[in-house]
Amino acid sequence: METYRRAWLYTAWMLLVFLTMPIWLFGFLAKMGDAYFLLGGVVWLLHGLSAVLLFRCSECGTSLFRTSSSFMPLYTPWPHRCCGETGRDHQGT
Repeated sequence: METYRRAWLYTAWMLLVFLTMPIWLFGFLAKMGDAYFLLGGVVWLLHGLSAVLLFRCSECGTSLFRTSSSFMPLYTPWPHRCCGETGRDHQGT
């Protein structure tokens, strides 16, 4: 499966995690205390970090979630079809 499609599947997974967050984070917060709340926050941050690190351009290694190669690049929650560095179309790879 191409990287662009896997990135979109991962984005769908992240949306599911975000939409069910009141259940798995705040529901168990009452049962397990503040430690579970912190653990849930760490899991959420690691999901975002893994999206940036796992899905990369095959030519230059730039993340599919990165907008451009400027001084302060932005990362979006959805993958970009074209590479921010080389302009390569990721949909065909």
